[in-house]
Amino acid sequence: VKVISYSPQGIWNQLYLALIAFALCTWVRLQAKTNKTTWDILQLIRMYATHPWKEMVRAMQRLPTRKSKGRQRLQKPREPMPVLKKWMSR
Repeated sequence: VKVISYSPQGIWNQLYLALIAFALCTWVRLQAKTNKTTWDILQLIRMYATHPWKEMVRAMQRLPTRKSKGRQRLQKPREPMPVLKKWMSR
């Protein structure tokens, strides 16, 4: 967090502005009935500040594009070839 002013009044102003921004992002998230987090909504507001409201709503409803299956299991090691089995048993 970058402090704009070190005076007590400047600190209070920055605190109030942060609370207002959080409340507005939460309100937008609840009105849009989206699964995105408040932080995601803040980022969308920053990106779509100069665009029409409909574009931002469309972006809020967009599903994530990641197709990750999560952590994959390791494959079982293969059995050694019969020739190697004979050689390893000596």
